[in-house]
Amino acid sequence: MKRIFKSNLFFLCLVLLQFIVPSILLFAFKLDTSTVLIVSSLFTIFLPTIIYFLVTKKPVKETLMLHKLSKRGLIASIALPFLCYPIAAFCNILTSFWYTNNVSDAMQTMVGMPSLVFLFAFAISPAIGEEIIMRGVVLDGYKNKSIHTAAFMNGLLFAILHFNMPQFLYAFFLGAVFSYLVYYTGSIFSSMIVHFIFNGFSSLSFLVLNKLMNSELIPNEVTDMINNEVAAVSFNITQLLYSLFISIICIIVIIEIFKWLNKYKNATHEIPSTEDTSLENLYTSNYEGIEINDSHIPRNEDDFKRFSSKLANSIAYLPIAISIIIFIFTAI
Repeated sequence: MKRIFKSNLFFLCLVLLQFIVPSILLFAFKLDTSTVLIVSSLFTIFLPTIIYFLVTKKPVKETLMLHKLSKRGLIASIALPFLCYPIAAFCNILTSFWYTNNVSDAMQTMVGMPSLVFLFAFAISPAIGEEIIMRGVVLDGYKNKSIHTAAFMNGLLFAILHFNMPQFLYAFFLGAVFSYLVYYTGSIFSSMIVHFIFNGFSSLSFLVLNKLMNSELIPNEVTDMINNEVAAVSFNITQLLYSLFISIICIIVIIEIFKWLNKYKNATHEIPSTEDTSLENLYTSNYEGIEINDSHIPRNEDDFKRFSSKLANSIAYLPIAISIIIFIFTAI
């Protein structure tokens, strides 16, 4: 539980910094939005990670999974972003019934900056920084849990870290997918590639569309019509079902890709495929079938151990509970 507690405490610190640092830069130093976005990434992502490794003295390479990416892993990393897009779109449709997606509004405030700076802020920096903290430090804390538990928790925390309800569903999904990908490829570079392509394609599409809308190539009447259509867009049940159908197909393909990667991983490392995919299971599997006589252990001692285990579990996840409360009060 110490491993999980350290990881969760690190995440809570990130949440607090994500909330405090941008506010200070905006209101105390009166910096513009683009500068705040870039500078805050340094103080809320990279600097805390450096401090984390200095304090814990953990091996950087193993913790962050800085291993060479195989050819299969590279192929999967290039294919996955385009399979994730339809699912993210479906999640956006669902959240649009309750919330207005304000991501494009945030991007609109930064269109005046150079394209390379724009791409750095929305594609390169998140692909490197967010992956280092989420699929590196945070995911490492759950190595003794099954990959399914680790992926679920990582997706939840990744969604919380965005502090944006319209992004919650698809951020949760992407966080889980990225976690599975890092597990099956054994390299954080896989999730960095997927993250970069996903954000980069969206950013480039936004920049191109914005330039076309502001150019003389398209008449003002057409741009006004497009803006009105976008503002008035609504999704009927047919569109929702169609998006759901496409998403299900994409999910099936993603699962097959993970099976393909897992088959290669097992063949390469000779790791037996079991239901329990945690590292802890690999350490204890050699002792299965050995009967341990614990009749000499007093009942009250057994109860104490059980109580201590529950207490340790509660403490380990306390930072997550605090993070959720902060998210609820700030994002909803």
